[in-house]
Amino acid sequence: MHCDAHTALVSRIITIGMMIFGPVGAASAEDCRPIIVKEGYLAQAQFECDFADLSEALTDASRKCGDGISKDAVGEALKEGMEAAMAEVDKAGDTSAWCESILKRFPEDVIK
Repeated sequence: MHCDAHTALVSRIITIGMMIFGPVGAASAEDCRPIIVKEGYLAQAQFECDFADLSEALTDASRKCGDGISKDAVGEALKEGMEAAMAEVDKAGDTSAWCESILKRFPEDVIK
């Protein structure tokens, strides 16, 4: 993976996240943070594994997490999830095996 491509992906995901996390629903920061981290984690998995997309259910849940969460907090949570995924890939050493584990662990959230 090229550093420039990864930087562009992170920037794009944070920008999109900031655009979609407007005031849509009244969820608390405690409820929303794990959803946003998960979206960042799976967005990185999508990039690493060339998955087609993330599920509509996950993206809809993320959209409902706008109230009470600052744009900075959204960006930090997305980044945290993405960094966790990258750390797992580095630790696994075998991206294809890691990608298969993502499909098994999150069958409802990623579209192959």
